Amino acid sequence: MTPRTIDAPQARQDYLRDHVGELYAELTDGFRESVRVEDLVYRAAERVPGLLPARETIAEERRLRLADKRGIEIDQGLFVSHVMADRRAGRHLIHAMMRPKREAEERLEAFRATGVAWALDVPAHWNALSYSWFSIYRFCGHGVTGPLFDEM
Repeated sequence: MTPRTIDAPQARQDYLRDHVGELYAELTDGFRESVRVEDLVYRAAERVPGLLPARETIAEERRLRLADKRGIEIDQGLFVSHVMADRRAGRHLIHAMMRPKREAEERLEAFRATGVAWALDVPAHWNALSYSWFSIYRFCGHGVTGPLFDEM
């Protein structure tokens, strides 16, 4: 498949309907490479300009307030929905997403040594969110306890 530029929304939909399996195979080296969705969308953007927004475009969009966004992430969602609708590509993507993330594999030895699986270098707002979620979880009678939860 030769890369081409795709601009109009209907042309993108038509292209995906007709070529998503072939494109996915190219992006995953013939289904031999497991590529997580967050990387897959940018590979597709590079391979077929205009099909999906580039990484830089998404980065610019993320800086905007919701009211000012153009909704370009929708194209990524449409791409993923077409991948999932393709039986072989969809199954392969699900398998790729079920595999451990690179960060988890990098922390495996530390987990084996310490028994601690939590990444404590998360943004501060995640700590508050986690605390709220675990507080609700504990309140509902699920009995989440332990040193990490008791310190929160």
